[in-house]
Amino acid sequence: MPPVLSGPTVTTQWLADSLGSDDLVVLDATVIVARSARGHRFISGHERYLLDGHLPGAVFADLLTVFSDADGRFPVMRPDAAAFERAAASVGIRESSTVVAYDSGDGTWAARLWWLFRGYGFASIAVLDGGLAAWLTEGRDIDTGRVEPASGAIVARPQPELWEDQAELEHVVAAGRRPPHPRR
Repeated sequence: MPPVLSGPTVTTQWLADSLGSDDLVVLDATVIVARSARGHRFISGHERYLLDGHLPGAVFADLLTVFSDADGRFPVMRPDAAAFERAAASVGIRESSTVVAYDSGDGTWAARLWWLFRGYGFASIAVLDGGLAAWLTEGRDIDTGRVEPASGAIVARPQPELWEDQAELEHVVAAGRRPPHPRR
């Protein structure tokens, strides 16, 4: 029986207690952002995953190639439903899976993976609160090397109400509206 999620995030203790559960899949969604005077570029966190370590049993989820539209105009664009299904299957996700995503940064990339799964109708996913940094701060064990994912297969159920397309954004711009920003 897979562990049950109670919200969009889980604690390190919840995850530590759940490791080894049937149908639990932990995904490392690390992307490294290299900044320079000419802007920034994205670099896969796969090498960091292999050499520096990852949570026990975690599978690497490559957001730059596998979980993105390879032919998109911009980096890290959302893949279509069929590509998402292949990507999720490649990291061992099944309809019965409970997924926990984390990254080695501030959680942005894990949250992006969470949103991608939710946008394709997969609700049993959470982000690890504090990510790899919290796990390490608590002195918890990590592993190195590649983890071979189990076989997977899911059906994408697009949730179009969770995404805006170019036409909607153009409408917002033309109307002079701005998206709401939190007060600082």
